[in-house]
Amino acid sequence: MSTYQNPAGKSPEGNPRYRIPVGPDREKTSLTWSKARRTFSVCLAVAIGGLIVGLCLPVPKSGKHAYVSSPSSPSFTPNPDGESAERYDTLGQECLERGELDEADQWWSRSISLDDQRPTPWILRGHLAVQTQRLDDALAYFQKALELDPKSHEAAFSLGRVQRLRGEAGESERYFRLAAEIRRNLPPPTGGMGAMPDPAVLSSQPSR
Repeated sequence: MSTYQNPAGKSPEGNPRYRIPVGPDREKTSLTWSKARRTFSVCLAVAIGGLIVGLCLPVPKSGKHAYVSSPSSPSFTPNPDGESAERYDTLGQECLERGELDEADQWWSRSISLDDQRPTPWILRGHLAVQTQRLDDALAYFQKALELDPKSHEAAFSLGRVQRLRGEAGESERYFRLAAEIRRNLPPPTGGMGAMPDPAVLSSQPSR
Protein backbone atom coordinates (compact mmCIF):
# COMPACT_ATOMS: atom_id res chain seq x y z
CA MET A 1 0.00 0.00 0.00
CA SER A 2 1.24 3.51 -0.83
CA THR A 3 1.75 5.55 2.31
CA TYR A 4 3.02 8.97 3.15
CA GLN A 5 5.00 9.65 6.27
CA ASN A 6 4.18 12.84 8.06
CA PRO A 7 6.86 15.53 7.97
CA ALA A 8 7.85 14.89 11.56
CA GLY A 9 8.38 11.23 10.76
CA LYS A 10 6.29 10.22 13.76
CA SER A 11 2.68 10.00 14.71
CA PRO A 12 1.29 12.26 17.38
CA GLU A 13 1.74 9.30 19.71
CA GLY A 14 5.40 8.99 18.74
CA ASN A 15 4.97 5.90 16.54
CA PRO A 16 7.45 6.08 13.58
CA ARG A 17 5.35 3.58 11.64
CA TYR A 18 2.35 5.88 11.53
CA ARG A 19 1.31 6.33 7.90
CA ILE A 20 -1.48 8.22 6.13
CA PRO A 21 -2.99 6.23 3.22
CA VAL A 22 -2.87 8.01 -0.14
CA GLY A 23 -4.02 7.23 -3.66
CA PRO A 24 -6.36 4.25 -4.36
CA ASP A 25 -5.94 2.90 -0.84
CA ARG A 26 -7.31 6.11 0.59
CA GLU A 27 -10.43 5.80 -1.61
CA LYS A 28 -10.97 2.20 -0.41
CA THR A 29 -10.63 3.30 3.17
CA SER A 30 -13.19 6.07 2.63
CA LEU A 31 -15.68 3.58 1.13
CA THR A 32 -15.21 1.22 4.06
CA TRP A 33 -15.88 3.96 6.58
CA SER A 34 -18.95 5.09 4.62
CA LYS A 35 -20.42 1.56 4.70
CA ALA A 36 -19.67 1.31 8.41
CA ARG A 37 -21.46 4.59 9.10
CA ARG A 38 -24.51 3.48 7.10
CA THR A 39 -24.65 0.15 8.96
CA PHE A 40 -24.39 1.93 12.29
CA SER A 41 -27.18 4.35 11.31
CA VAL A 42 -29.48 1.48 10.32
CA CYS A 43 -28.83 -0.39 13.60
CA LEU A 44 -29.42 2.78 15.61
CA ALA A 45 -32.71 3.44 13.81
CA VAL A 46 -33.90 -0.13 14.47
CA ALA A 47 -33.00 0.15 18.15
CA ILE A 48 -34.82 3.46 18.56
CA GLY A 49 -37.89 2.08 16.75
CA GLY A 50 -38.01 -0.94 19.04
CA LEU A 51 -37.77 1.31 22.09
CA ILE A 52 -40.66 3.48 20.88
CA VAL A 53 -42.86 0.43 20.20
CA GLY A 54 -42.09 -0.95 23.65
CA LEU A 55 -43.05 2.33 25.32
CA CYS A 56 -46.34 2.46 23.41
CA LEU A 57 -47.50 -1.04 24.40
CA PRO A 58 -50.16 -1.08 27.16
CA VAL A 59 -49.03 -2.05 30.61
CA PRO A 60 -51.01 -5.04 31.99
CA LYS A 61 -53.03 -4.43 35.11
CA SER A 62 -51.75 -5.91 38.31
CA GLY A 63 -52.88 -6.17 41.88
CA LYS A 64 -54.60 -8.52 44.27
CA HIS A 65 -57.99 -8.04 42.62
CA ALA A 66 -57.14 -7.55 38.93
CA TYR A 67 -60.01 -8.03 36.53
CA VAL A 68 -59.22 -7.75 32.83
CA SER A 69 -62.07 -6.94 30.45
CA SER A 70 -65.52 -8.39 31.09
CA PRO A 71 -66.36 -11.78 32.63
CA SER A 72 -67.33 -13.22 29.23
CA SER A 73 -64.07 -12.14 27.61
CA PRO A 74 -61.32 -14.77 27.02
CA SER A 75 -58.90 -12.45 28.81
CA PHE A 76 -60.99 -12.44 32.00
CA THR A 77 -58.86 -13.06 35.11
CA PRO A 78 -60.79 -14.70 37.98
CA ASN A 79 -60.61 -13.56 41.56
CA PRO A 80 -57.20 -14.73 42.93
CA ASP A 81 -58.82 -15.34 46.33
CA GLY A 82 -61.22 -17.86 44.82
CA GLU A 83 -64.33 -17.43 42.73
CA SER A 84 -67.39 -16.38 44.68
CA ALA A 85 -70.94 -15.90 43.47
CA GLU A 86 -71.55 -13.32 46.20
CA ARG A 87 -68.46 -11.43 45.07
CA TYR A 88 -69.77 -11.35 41.51
CA ASP A 89 -73.11 -10.03 42.76
CA THR A 90 -71.26 -7.15 44.41
CA LEU A 91 -69.15 -6.43 41.35
CA GLY A 92 -72.28 -6.31 39.24
CA GLN A 93 -73.90 -3.82 41.60
CA GLU A 94 -70.76 -1.66 41.46
CA CYS A 95 -70.94 -1.67 37.66
CA LEU A 96 -74.62 -0.73 37.84
CA GLU A 97 -73.80 2.27 40.04
CA ARG A 98 -71.29 3.42 37.42
CA GLY A 99 -73.88 3.05 34.66
CA GLU A 100 -72.13 0.01 33.12
CA LEU A 101 -75.29 -1.99 32.51
CA ASP A 102 -73.89 -4.66 30.18
CA GLU A 103 -70.98 -5.36 32.51
CA ALA A 104 -73.33 -5.62 35.49
CA ASP A 105 -75.50 -8.16 33.68
CA GLN A 106 -72.40 -10.17 32.74
CA TRP A 107 -71.23 -10.33 36.36
CA TRP A 108 -74.64 -11.56 37.51
CA SER A 109 -74.73 -14.09 34.70
CA ARG A 110 -71.37 -15.41 35.86
CA SER A 111 -72.66 -15.52 39.43
CA ILE A 112 -75.52 -17.74 38.24
CA SER A 113 -73.04 -19.99 36.41
CA LEU A 114 -71.24 -20.55 39.73
CA ASP A 115 -74.41 -21.11 41.78
CA ASP A 116 -77.77 -21.12 40.00
CA GLN A 117 -79.72 -22.00 43.17
CA ARG A 118 -79.46 -18.52 44.70
CA PRO A 119 -82.35 -16.13 43.98
CA THR A 120 -80.27 -12.96 44.43
CA PRO A 121 -78.61 -12.75 40.98
CA TRP A 122 -81.90 -13.63 39.29
CA ILE A 123 -83.61 -10.76 41.12
CA LEU A 124 -80.77 -8.38 40.25
CA ARG A 125 -80.99 -9.30 36.58
CA GLY A 126 -84.76 -8.88 36.75
CA HIS A 127 -84.53 -5.32 38.06
CA LEU A 128 -81.99 -4.49 35.34
CA ALA A 129 -84.29 -5.97 32.70
CA VAL A 130 -87.15 -3.77 33.93
CA GLN A 131 -84.85 -0.75 33.80
CA THR A 132 -83.91 -1.52 30.19
CA GLN A 133 -87.53 -2.24 29.13
CA ARG A 134 -86.97 -5.99 28.64
CA LEU A 135 -90.14 -7.06 30.36
CA ASP A 136 -90.23 -10.64 29.07
CA ASP A 137 -86.71 -11.24 30.41
CA ALA A 138 -87.62 -9.59 33.69
CA LEU A 139 -90.65 -11.86 34.01
CA ALA A 140 -88.52 -14.96 33.48
CA TYR A 141 -85.85 -13.83 35.95
CA PHE A 142 -88.31 -13.01 38.74
CA GLN A 143 -90.22 -16.26 38.17
CA LYS A 144 -86.96 -18.17 38.52
CA ALA A 145 -86.17 -16.30 41.75
CA LEU A 146 -89.60 -17.11 43.17
CA GLU A 147 -89.19 -20.74 42.16
CA LEU A 148 -85.89 -20.91 44.07
CA ASP A 149 -87.33 -19.07 47.08
CA PRO A 150 -91.13 -19.28 47.31
CA LYS A 151 -91.00 -16.99 50.37
CA SER A 152 -89.21 -14.17 48.53
CA HIS A 153 -91.38 -11.11 48.99
CA GLU A 154 -89.21 -9.11 46.57
CA ALA A 155 -89.58 -11.68 43.80
CA ALA A 156 -93.37 -11.89 44.19
CA PHE A 157 -93.86 -8.13 44.43
CA SER A 158 -91.58 -7.54 41.41
CA LEU A 159 -93.59 -10.05 39.39
CA GLY A 160 -96.71 -8.03 40.20
CA ARG A 161 -95.02 -4.86 38.94
CA VAL A 162 -93.81 -6.52 35.74
CA GLN A 163 -97.21 -8.01 34.96
CA ARG A 164 -98.83 -4.63 35.51
CA LEU A 165 -96.33 -3.07 33.06
CA ARG A 166 -97.15 -5.83 30.57
CA GLY A 167 -100.86 -5.05 30.86
CA GLU A 168 -101.69 -8.31 32.61
CA ALA A 169 -103.94 -6.96 35.34
CA GLY A 170 -105.17 -10.35 36.58
CA GLU A 171 -101.68 -11.79 36.92
CA SER A 172 -100.47 -8.59 38.51
CA GLU A 173 -103.11 -8.77 41.24
CA ARG A 174 -102.33 -12.43 41.86
CA TYR A 175 -98.67 -11.73 42.49
CA PHE A 176 -99.44 -8.70 44.64
CA ARG A 177 -101.73 -10.85 46.82
CA LEU A 178 -98.98 -13.46 47.07
CA ALA A 179 -96.50 -10.79 48.13
CA ALA A 180 -98.92 -9.56 50.79
CA GLU A 181 -99.38 -13.09 52.11
CA ILE A 182 -95.62 -13.62 52.27
CA ARG A 183 -95.27 -10.32 54.13
CA ARG A 184 -97.91 -11.30 56.69
CA ASN A 185 -96.07 -14.54 57.44
CA LEU A 186 -92.76 -12.77 58.02
CA PRO A 187 -91.65 -12.17 61.62
CA PRO A 188 -93.03 -8.85 62.94
CA PRO A 189 -90.59 -5.92 62.86
CA THR A 190 -88.96 -4.93 66.11
CA GLY A 191 -89.26 -1.43 67.55
CA GLY A 192 -91.94 0.83 68.96
CA MET A 193 -93.13 2.43 65.72
CA GLY A 194 -95.45 -0.39 64.76
CA ALA A 195 -95.65 -2.28 61.48
CA MET A 196 -95.33 -0.32 58.25
CA PRO A 197 -98.11 -0.72 55.67
CA ASP A 198 -97.48 -3.39 53.08
CA PRO A 199 -96.47 -1.76 49.76
CA ALA A 200 -97.74 -4.82 47.89
CA VAL A 201 -101.24 -4.28 49.28
CA LEU A 202 -101.13 -0.57 48.53
CA SER A 203 -99.94 -1.18 44.99
CA SER A 204 -102.59 -3.82 44.37
CA GLN A 205 -105.45 -1.52 45.36
CA PRO A 206 -107.06 0.38 42.47
CA SER A 207 -106.53 4.11 42.46
CA ARG A 208 -109.55 6.29 43.29
